[in-house]
Amino acid sequence: PVGRRLAPVVPGLRRARRVLARGPRAPRFQLALGSAAFLRGYAETAPDLSYLVFDKRASSLPPRLRERFRIIRTEPTRLFGAEPLNAESRVPVATASRLFIDVGLFWQHAGDLRSHDHWLAAAARDADAKTTAQWATRLGPSVVCRVGYLADRFGARELATLLTPRVARRALASFGPRGQGAYDGRWHVYDPIGIGRSK
Repeated sequence: PVGRRLAPVVPGLRRARRVLARGPRAPRFQLALGSAAFLRGYAETAPDLSYLVFDKRASSLPPRLRERFRIIRTEPTRLFGAEPLNAESRVPVATASRLFIDVGLFWQHAGDLRSHDHWLAAAARDADAKTTAQWATRLGPSVVCRVGYLADRFGARELATLLTPRVARRALASFGPRGQGAYDGRWHVYDPIGIGRSK
């Protein structure tokens, strides 16, 4: 049930709702990564740290949010693909499609990506391939490479198929220091993590 699933993160969500209650003066942000996956039902347990993706151009960061969340500041053009869980909640929560973008952008904060049953594998069932591919393309060549690689590793076959021809010939991406780890020629990605390889 949604109520039970909300319980571990309710204090933080309440504070986020209070900030959004400011209306047009409220800064833009959205719940991301493991917390969003948990609330959407893709992760069995709530993460130790909850992340908000926050508009870096906002003039100030509300202390109430800093107390409950780790903040990832980013360009406002990267804030999309999140919706409230229900009519009563104002807090935008990353959708299944957006979770692939979250990990493509902020993989350092996405938990143990080595695990083949990472929550991204569950999100793959509900991710809209065409929408996710469009978003990745809009964000640039390195995001296309990383999201395509993640789709390939975690079973989002249609998404991987759509992104394959969009990999730029000279594109290069990495999940860590560039040039380290196994290199995947299809996706032009260096993977020092070993994403999706452990049972």
